[in-house]
Parts: sequence; C-alpha cells; structure tokens
Amino acid sequence: VKYYVQKDLYLSVYNKSSGQVANVKAAAVQDDLGLGGLFPMPVGTDEELLVGSLSLLDMEEKIISPELKACLKQADEEGNPVLVFYNLK
Repeated sequence: VKYYVQKDLYLSVYNKSSGQVANVKAAAVQDDLGLGGLFPMPVGTDEELLVGSLSLLDMEEKIISPELKACLKQADEEGNPVLVFYNLK
C-alpha cells in the first residue's frame, strides 16, 4: 500500500507467509534502475523477492537508466509492463 504522511510517500508491505510488515519511506529507496522513490507497487512475491510492474510510458521523463530508455523506444500503450523483482533491506 502506498500512503502519505505529511506529504512524504511511504510503502507498506505485509508478507502473509512470514507475518512481517515493512514500512519504507519512498525517498530512502535505492535501486539499480535510477528510479528512486518511483518504486512499483508489489503485485506478488517470488520466494523472498517482491514483484512489481512498471509502465514506462507513465514515467518517460523520469527514466535515467540507459537500459530502460532503450526499452522505452519499443514501448507502446498496448505493450507489456516491465516486471521488477526487488527486496527491502
């Protein structure tokens, strides 16, 4: 769940298997894609990893990763989203 506390964006995740809850401030998110606080909403899990999806067209001006920019050249409104596998440390 994404939510705001005094204009700060947070992500709250609940793992049904382990019963763990994590609350993360978006500004504290570090990633290899250069998206910072634009992390995807988790839509599932793969063992210990969270799985989310990104629609590149929604964030065209925010992408700095050369790999994602290359994907953007092939993206269209009917294309598949980019799946992102990540964990919270």
